[in-house]
Amino acid sequence: MRSLSPAPRRTAAAGPAPRPRAARICERTVVAALVAVITGACGAADRDGTTAPTGAPSDPTTKPSAGSPQTNAPPPLAEEADSPRDAYAAFAALEARLLAAPAIDLRFHVESTGAVASALEGKLALRPAQHADLVANGSFGGQTASATLSATAEQMSYASGRQDQVSLERPADLDGSLLIGMTRMGLLHNLAMLVGGRAPDHTDGTVDQWARVGSVAWGEPAPIDGRPSRALNFALTVDGEPSGHATLWIDKASGLPGRREQTVDFDGETMHVIEVYDWIEPTN
Repeated sequence: MRSLSPAPRRTAAAGPAPRPRAARICERTVVAALVAVITGACGAADRDGTTAPTGAPSDPTTKPSAGSPQTNAPPPLAEEADSPRDAYAAFAALEARLLAAPAIDLRFHVESTGAVASALEGKLALRPAQHADLVANGSFGGQTASATLSATAEQMSYASGRQDQVSLERPADLDGSLLIGMTRMGLLHNLAMLVGGRAPDHTDGTVDQWARVGSVAWGEPAPIDGRPSRALNFALTVDGEPSGHATLWIDKASGLPGRREQTVDFDGETMHVIEVYDWIEPTN
């Protein structure tokens, strides 16, 4: 396990229904979404993980649509590119690479401090459009927490220590929700959804419209767990509202993120999140 220093059977057959716009106030910031999971502030109508497109302007990191050319090449590294344009291209190439990968296998360790305290670790195994398994255990909001998700090409089921298993038809874009959700929102967001007994967010194909990045720029190189890496900094906008800043530390050898740090300001409170990724096998 990589160091996290400095921060140490009920079945539902119904498919997701459109989410009322009023309920989407719970998503204005990352912290609001996390707090809503614990307090139930969003209500039952907000449990399906879908939303309508916000109509915000496009950004250069929009994920490729089905049939679009995708690349498996690692993003440009520090020695190759330093301009803002190249940083945006690197972020887009990373997301395209993950979406096009035939297999995703990683272990993760996530901690948050401040407004919401959590410590979760687990494993994600994904075979796009075919198979998905996610398991997480630890604590969330001061309570013991666990979450599981399993999907085939046709079905998806999820459960937590707080709710029995829910089964439904596999949503249209589970892969995008998990992978784009990881790069932009961080894994903690969908883990919080699952811990609270809700499906991953925006599995209807709109995750790239809902969570957007801006001001993407390369930071200074630094070793992460002894591996040469380069920081990729960006601002996060969720549902049209500025929601904080994050850094993805890109391993220079693999081109994959090894660490993610994010700071979110919310009504005078701050949450700091550190996520560490241990890729079990190279993602080609």
